[in-house]
Amino acid sequence: MDIASMIMGASIASVAWIAFYPWAKLKRLAELEASAEGREVGNSGSQGVDG
Repeated sequence: MDIASMIMGASIASVAWIAFYPWAKLKRLAELEASAEGREVGNSGSQGVDG
């Protein structure tokens, strides 16, 4: 394996990482927001029923 193919492989890996990592973070953020909204709806709903 020569240096050029090693550099090319590293370039592809870094571009893939730059593309994948923010996507994974955004997916996690969307999950956290959905669960937070679910809790807020549940809390306000239970307060309305109880009181």
